[in-house]
Amino acid sequence: PMVRLGELAALLCVAFALSLGIKTALGGANQSRVSRVAEDEGAFDRESKDNRDFSGLLLSLSEILECTTTDLLGVKSWDQGVSAQYLWTPSPSVHEHNGGQPPRVVSIRCLRLASPGDAYIEKYSPGTDRAAWLEWKGVKTWRGQPMDTYRLVGPHTLRITTKTPAYDWYPNYFPSSTTVSFAPPPEAIHWTSEGNVDLTIEGQELSCRRLDLWLGDGVRQQATPQASLWVTPGFGPMNIVRLETRSGLLEWAGLVCADESDLPLAIEMVVSGRSCLDRFCASCHDDDHHTVRNIPH
Repeated sequence: PMVRLGELAALLCVAFALSLGIKTALGGANQSRVSRVAEDEGAFDRESKDNRDFSGLLLSLSEILECTTTDLLGVKSWDQGVSAQYLWTPSPSVHEHNGGQPPRVVSIRCLRLASPGDAYIEKYSPGTDRAAWLEWKGVKTWRGQPMDTYRLVGPHTLRITTKTPAYDWYPNYFPSSTTVSFAPPPEAIHWTSEGNVDLTIEGQELSCRRLDLWLGDGVRQQATPQASLWVTPGFGPMNIVRLETRSGLLEWAGLVCADESDLPLAIEMVVSGRSCLDRFCASCHDDDHHTVRNIPH
């Protein structure tokens, strides 16, 4: 019995040593792999910060709209109640890639001028002046279906920031908010003016200012612009008549009447200035925790 116990102890020692050796070897290999990944990520991060090339990007419609400014569009102030409809036609390559996604109706309207006492302005954007809530219907899609985006925009830029968030809403889902923009950084955005050109819209001859969007360090690196934009005063909240991008074409389809009454319940409290939807309780109540509302499933 003593011999058997000694043999068993020896076998256990050998097994432990082998296990330790294997773990050490695997640990070293894993550490080496992690180190290489970290180095690769560091190199990629440095490259993305210093030598980014945006010329090959395929920007979405919402990202291109974020690249604009009120000065560029000729918008002197946001006009509450003004709304416009457009037809968005995907380019052939995007149409095929998205499984034959058909053209869709897009609408842009100015819902309401923000007030200094609004919940979001008071909490996150104190001092913000001349801000407004815009509704973008059909600008973005989710699972192949159009969705609504509600934007708080300032007097100068349409970029998503902490002070100017976006709330995406899809029927029967609770709205999701974001304060982070996926558009290229401002220093990479360059607009050039191509002067005034004549466009025929619904049988009407219009003189529109054409602007081309370029991305990167200089326009000479790109053969064609990311987008071409035609604007003229009096055509909806953003004065957009036509927008041609690498992913599709947005064309004017007429003015429509804006009606705040058709806002979804889940978003009305944000647009009306009563809530930020930034706390769990605000999902069912105003920020004062008194008013109860119905929420989607």
